[in-house]
Amino acid sequence: MPLAVNSKIEVLSPAKLNLSLRLLAPRPQDGYTELHSIVALVGWQDQLTFQPSDIFLSSEDTVGYPAIDFSCSIDELTQSPDDNLVVKAIRLFYAKLPLSVLPLSARPTHWQVHLQKHIPFQAGLGGGSSNAASTLRFLNHWHQSVQGITGYTVPELQQLGAVLGSDVPLFLTTETPSVVCMTGRGERITELPVSSLNSLTGVTCVIVKPKAIAVSTPLAFQALHRQRAYSQVSETAQLAWIEGLIAGLPLWQLTQYMVNEFEPLVWQLEPTLQPLTEKLKNLGAFHCLLCGSGSAVVGLFENSKKPDYNLLHSFFPRADFDWVCVPFLGQTAQPILF
Repeated sequence: MPLAVNSKIEVLSPAKLNLSLRLLAPRPQDGYTELHSIVALVGWQDQLTFQPSDIFLSSEDTVGYPAIDFSCSIDELTQSPDDNLVVKAIRLFYAKLPLSVLPLSARPTHWQVHLQKHIPFQAGLGGGSSNAASTLRFLNHWHQSVQGITGYTVPELQQLGAVLGSDVPLFLTTETPSVVCMTGRGERITELPVSSLNSLTGVTCVIVKPKAIAVSTPLAFQALHRQRAYSQVSETAQLAWIEGLIAGLPLWQLTQYMVNEFEPLVWQLEPTLQPLTEKLKNLGAFHCLLCGSGSAVVGLFENSKKPDYNLLHSFFPRADFDWVCVPFLGQTAQPILF
C-alpha cells in the first residue's frame, strides 16, 4: 500500500550479536583490521519515526538534500546532531543519488526524524549502525512507494552504508532474521543458508550493559595492535563452525567456536565487566560472550532454562544496568517494519 506524502512512519532498528569475533592482522593496503565474525540480529530495537515535508525542493535549492529536524530520547545524542549516523545517512542518501534519478522536485524540503533509543550506545550491539541502515532502507522504500522512484539496489545501499561504518552493510543485508558471516573490515557479508536459523531455535539472549561503563572501540583496537594479539584460529576451525551452523546444530553444541577475541583486551580496560559473565553463568547460561568490543555482555540460555524477570532484576538492578531478555527467533526479532 503506497504511503501518503507527509505521513508519519515508524521503523524498527535491531541490535546485532557477534556469536564469534576473530581479529586478524591489519591489512597492508589501508591498515584496517581484518576480522571474521558470525553475527545474528536480535530483537532489542530502537524506533525511528520519519515525517517528510509536503513541500519539495526547487531549482533554487543548491544543496540538493532536505533540511533535517532531528530529535532523540537521549539528550546526549542531540547535542551534536550533525554527528549522528541517522543525519549522516540522510545527507549521504541524497548527496550520492543523481538528480537524473531523483530530481529536486522529488525531494522534500525537510525530514522530521525522532530516534527513540532502547539499544544502549557504546555497547557493541551496533545500534548506531543499525539506525543508519534503517534510515537508508526507509528512504529508498519511501521514494519508491510514494513516487515510484527506485533509487538504489541492495548492493548499492550496502556500498553506501560502508561509507558510514563497517557494521552498516550487515543491517542492509536482509529484512528477516538470518545468520551472516562478516569478513574484511566487516563490509563483506555472506548470508548463511536458512538452515542455520535452526541453531538459534530455542535460545534466549540475556544482554546486560552497565550504565556507568562505555568501552572505547579505538582503545580496544589500540590494545590489540600494541599486544599484537591477532587471531591464531585455523581456517579448518572456522569452516567447522560454519558447517555446524549450516547443519543446524544447536548453539550449545558449538560453544567451542564461539569466541570473542576482544575479551582479554577489554577485560584489561574494564575489569568489572568479566564478573558479569560469571553472574550470567550462575543464572544458568550455557555460554557467555562480550558483545562486539563491549561494554555489553550476553548470556545464552536454553529457553526452558532462561531466568525470570524478578531474578534478573535482583542480579542487574535497573538503576545500574540496561538489560533485555529476548529469544533469538520470534515476532520481536523482525528487524524492519514499514
